[in-house]
Amino acid sequence: MLHFEWTQNLKSKTYKDALDIRKEVFVEEQQVPFSIEINDLEDKTLHLVGYEYSIPVATARIYPMEIGKFKVQRGAIRQIVREKKHGSILMKETERYKH
Repeated sequence: MLHFEWTQNLKSKTYKDALDIRKEVFVEEQQVPFSIEINDLEDKTLHLVGYEYSIPVATARIYPMEIGKFKVQRGAIRQIVREKKHGSILMKETERYKH
């Protein structure tokens, strides 16, 4: 079972955990340049991290567009847990976002 943490604080442990997952998945696995992975939307988005037994394994960021609409960005699941279908759980959690 996943436990989720949400943050907008770019100095928080939750945000650091989100970045660690994104670096592993996008920069290391998919060879996305770090310079475009971390962009000017970081402080305009809400960051979500899913923890399994206190280990960060899933992340996404939520970009508010207009009232009632948002965009899910940077969704990533660590390779070691991908067979557990955490992606669908992560997407369900993003649906709880309200602004």
